[in-house]
Amino acid sequence: SWDLSNTATELLFRSRPDQLLRVRYEDLVADPDSARRSVLEFLGYPEDALDSLHGRRFTRGASHTVAGNPSRLDDEPQMLTLDTAWQAGMTTRARRVVTALSTPLLLHYGYPVRHLGRAPTGPSAVELPN
Repeated sequence: SWDLSNTATELLFRSRPDQLLRVRYEDLVADPDSARRSVLEFLGYPEDALDSLHGRRFTRGASHTVAGNPSRLDDEPQMLTLDTAWQAGMTTRARRVVTALSTPLLLHYGYPVRHLGRAPTGPSAVELPN
């Protein structure tokens, strides 16, 4: 689904790249204030227009989502944290298949293609700045 949604987005905005702002999850978690400023500037909103995110702390507002992470229904303040548990939980076979299918987009978005045959043992395959 990651490949499908990102490929569809790339195709949809191919002729209008100035109307697309890509914010990588890892970048958001590493520096939420910078990501927030980038999004608000891109949309033409003042810097204080998004009051649900303060540093790494955020509060979800009401939404009408049908699918997604069950935490989307929690209205208590949350902390942005990097989730890498899914990486260690993948089998070697699943990791190889997903990596093979996703390599073109991983490279396009600047992700390193690592851990093809084994679970990561240290930090995420995507290194976060200190």
